[in-house]
Amino acid sequence: MTSIQPIEPSTTLIPEKNATKTLVVGVLTAIFVIAAPMIIGAAGG
Repeated sequence: MTSIQPIEPSTTLIPEKNATKTLVVGVLTAIFVIAAPMIIGAAGG
């Protein structure tokens, strides 16, 4: 049982990092999607 306990925190950290990374990528994508037409519109206009 004692050998399983040290593994648990390391496995719980991995999904947290992936979730944070996915969230950051999602936010950046949203900003890009909103900003891109404005930049293109400004360049075109």
